[in-house]
Amino acid sequence: MGPVRLYSRSRRRSLSLLLIGVLGLSGCTTAQSDPTSGPATGRTTPTSGSSPSNPTLAPPSSTPDPSGPASAAAPRRTASLRVMTFNIEYGGTGVDFSSVAKAVEAAHADVVAVNEGYGNIPRLAAELGWRYYDVRTQVMSRLPLLTPPMSDGLTLDRGARTTDGRAVFVEITPGHVAAIVNVHLPSAPYSPFKVEDGAPAGEIVALEKRVRVHALRRPLMTARQLVAAHTPVFVLGDFNSPSDLDWTKAAVGLRDQVRYPLHWPASRAAESSGLVDSYRAVHPNPVTSQGLTWPASRPFVEGYNPGPAGQAADRIDLLFSGGPARAVESSIVGERGSRYSDIVVSPWPSDHRAVVSQFKVTPAPAPTLVSVRSRLVPRGRSLVVDYASDAGDARSVVVTPVDLAPLAADPRADPLAEVSATDAASGTERIDTTSLRPGMYEAGLVDGSGTIVARMAFSVEQPGATALLRTSRRSYRPGARVGVSWWDAPGERNDWLGLYKQGGDPATDSYLGWTYIGAEVSGGTWIDAKINGIDWPLKQGDYSIFLLKDDGYDVLAKTSFGVR
Repeated sequence: MGPVRLYSRSRRRSLSLLLIGVLGLSGCTTAQSDPTSGPATGRTTPTSGSSPSNPTLAPPSSTPDPSGPASAAAPRRTASLRVMTFNIEYGGTGVDFSSVAKAVEAAHADVVAVNEGYGNIPRLAAELGWRYYDVRTQVMSRLPLLTPPMSDGLTLDRGARTTDGRAVFVEITPGHVAAIVNVHLPSAPYSPFKVEDGAPAGEIVALEKRVRVHALRRPLMTARQLVAAHTPVFVLGDFNSPSDLDWTKAAVGLRDQVRYPLHWPASRAAESSGLVDSYRAVHPNPVTSQGLTWPASRPFVEGYNPGPAGQAADRIDLLFSGGPARAVESSIVGERGSRYSDIVVSPWPSDHRAVVSQFKVTPAPAPTLVSVRSRLVPRGRSLVVDYASDAGDARSVVVTPVDLAPLAADPRADPLAEVSATDAASGTERIDTTSLRPGMYEAGLVDGSGTIVARMAFSVEQPGATALLRTSRRSYRPGARVGVSWWDAPGERNDWLGLYKQGGDPATDSYLGWTYIGAEVSGGTWIDAKINGIDWPLKQGDYSIFLLKDDGYDVLAKTSFGVR
């Protein structure tokens, strides 16, 4: 979804090693599959939301077959990679979900950063026949993925948890990667509307720095670190802000809202971090190649229909590159009949057009990490673990239980059981979870000295189990903060907690406050004055807390408490 005029209020863990399996070396390299605007008041979610027509685009020529075995890491060399950013609008189901996959296929994308996945990332990957995806960051790939763990300081500010800024690594050639940082900046207030309403440039710059540059702080920090390490990195997504390369003196009057030249702070911040706007690198003239991405003229649907009539159209879906990556082609993917669409799909499924750019990249050696393809595994289903070792001395993959002392114990959990994993030099292992009791674990990568050098958490649940939500007490004094813990959440990018009056229905009623849970499968937080939109302290009465899926209103779990 794009900008709207209705603005809403809007653990380092203690480990006990059970068993380390150290066997002979074997090799097979594949890799991992798998807030800012917030859930809406009621049913309206304020999320963030020219080349020749239909060029014939060849897929990359120097990438491995992800379905086949790979030998030891290949020497570093230049490769071709097609990267796409696509806001699919409310999970892509409003018009025709199959058109979302058709758009990716028409773009010949290798890796796609999705916005507004709404829990549909696995479904979309399946429709494409892709095995690799990460629901935390909504990145999908036809090439292997390696996803870092969650334990590197997820929470920037309590009550505003976000996975924006977390890099996912796509393995372009065996043992060599590029990084993807998928962002979704706040949609409101949408500054081009304010320009239309007469706001001066200084007011717009101050607003953008406060809202969107702040939200870009972590992504750009990640990008700068990767650029310094000579790793190709792509920072892309729905910026909900135009590019400073578009609002030039020559472009004034080109669209109604372009009333003066403006150095838009979000894109300027990206450029100051050493990143290059791929579309403008290929199409430098913003007058002859506007490349507008929002709003698209998709078919009419019940509810939200942004345009193009009456909306401040602009290029707000941006794809930046950094490090050894050079854009050689960039196209807009969109609806039939639009002069901005280079690649056409009909019916077009979203209010945003997508951007796909082709790059020449020099992949960097993969970092040492271990990556589980699903962080919530039904007991008895294989746990697929991918790993890489920059020292090339991986000896084994192990499973260890997590000390649950920092959290309230899962009332359904049996005592934990031990399991060993087969070893390998690098690649992918499958671990039978039949002997594991429900609970929290970590997969670990063991190096040649017997040290666990990388970890990633996952949970085992009983088949058919559902998520669980509990408060620390049933009743609280006025002004006391409310402790809430959850277990077996799906770990989607924007899973969230919503506070309602008891008897409220998230499908129809407005929340009293909300917070993202940071894509954590199990965890805890507080309901207090710092969560979004809350009128604190809570008045005496009865309340419900809902665990809801990925920025939507699908109820995963519910609990109640009172203020007395």
